[in-house]
Amino acid sequence: MLKIELTKKVKANISQLGVNQISRAVVKVVKIRKKSEVSLALVSNPEIKKINQIYRGQNKVTDVLSFAANEEDFICPESQNYLGEIIISYPQLVRQARQNKCSIKQEFSLLVVHGLLHLLGYDHEGNRKEKEKMRMLEEKILSKFNYVKKN
Repeated sequence: MLKIELTKKVKANISQLGVNQISRAVVKVVKIRKKSEVSLALVSNPEIKKINQIYRGQNKVTDVLSFAANEEDFICPESQNYLGEIIISYPQLVRQARQNKCSIKQEFSLLVVHGLLHLLGYDHEGNRKEKEKMRMLEEKILSKFNYVKKN
């Protein structure tokens, strides 16, 4: 079971129900066996830019950031089941949906899946084999929503 708690710090047409659907798809494909919890925040461009600057040293807006609970500087809640936090810029999500000619729901699904896979230990910045494995998992999960990721 994977519980994702949604917090909206901006006005966004995203529901907890949609988040729960994504969660179930990830659990099925990745085969998560233990009870796990994730925080998901939808924020503004200025907020994600500030977070990106502080934690990644990049003074720019990004679409999604993931902070795994097992990272050194992460302050973890009391739960041992806590995987970490995903932060998504909602305005950036909307822009990318238009750019990718897909729905907001599809782009949101992509960003949540991408963030979750990072929290589960997958990486696309390492070697080519790791990048390909993460991409294939993303596509397999997203296919459950009739969405194929565009490269």
